[in-house]
Amino acid sequence: MKRTSSTRREALLTIFGASTMVPVLPKAWSKPVINSLITPTHAQTSCSNFTTTAVNESLTLTVTATEVQGPIVVTRGASATFSGNSVSRIDECRGGQDLNIEITFSGVIDSANNRITGELNIVQLCGTELVCEQIATFSVTQDPIDNGSDLGDYSGTLIGTQSCCDDFE
Repeated sequence: MKRTSSTRREALLTIFGASTMVPVLPKAWSKPVINSLITPTHAQTSCSNFTTTAVNESLTLTVTATEVQGPIVVTRGASATFSGNSVSRIDECRGGQDLNIEITFSGVIDSANNRITGELNIVQLCGTELVCEQIATFSVTQDPIDNGSDLGDYSGTLIGTQSCCDDFE
């Protein structure tokens, strides 16, 4: 069977019939010309400006024999250290992407001084686009002090910076 080539116009005329399509079909197809494209705000793909603010907040941690409970719950290591991370999908953002929060929480338990020091980093991403990032350190102490044990509640301060996209919706 011999294959023939037809134009879009000829194919549409064959499918829908000449009487219905002739009035709406152009005599010849032309390549469209696009001089510019405007993207709506909700479809932006990157942030144009970040605002950085200071973080100075109270923080409470609870230490058990196996865990440190704070912004997230992490497992205690054998050498009085802890670290862990958590990723949570909290909402839908631009273009149907997931808005994810990634939390990294780590530190060292100083039993002799009843103090815990460490870092807390929180990153919010819309798909792969950075929305907000907090980088902070903390120092918390146990009060009242439970002599001979590092178990219990600790309170103190979280200090750092937070940078968030100004034009993210």
